[in-house]
Amino acid sequence: MGHLVRVIRKNLQVGSRPLTDMDTEMSDTEEVIMALSETKKTRWMKRIKEILFDDYSDFADGSYQGDIKQEVITMIQKNFPLGEPIAEDDFGEAIGNCVMQIVDYIMKHTSGVHEQFITHFSMDFVDQTLQSIFKVSETDPPPGLQEDDFMYQ
Repeated sequence: MGHLVRVIRKNLQVGSRPLTDMDTEMSDTEEVIMALSETKKTRWMKRIKEILFDDYSDFADGSYQGDIKQEVITMIQKNFPLGEPIAEDDFGEAIGNCVMQIVDYIMKHTSGVHEQFITHFSMDFVDQTLQSIFKVSETDPPPGLQEDDFMYQ
């Protein structure tokens, strides 16, 4: 039997700017790609949430809460196996892979939402989900590794 994870999200961020406060979508070179009206942001966020969540609720303060679809949880867990330590470099790579898989999943299941907007949403979604589901901490080396391994010093 699968499990559902409840995610509560307020103040979706893109870098240091809340996504809800963005009035333009910028490229990586800081060029304006498009204007984002409140109506457009709301419509796009609704489409994305309907893809990622079985059920969700929006609240008056701008936050939302939902049950992540099992296939999305499975996608995340494949990148971050439960109970297994992961090296810092591998963790960074796993985050990047997971974000791209979420972007691809959203793009496959919707149309009319700009890829850059989906990417920004996905980066925050993966970050928030990891903070909700996983404990990230330093650890002692697994048995059998040399004591002089710089990864654990």
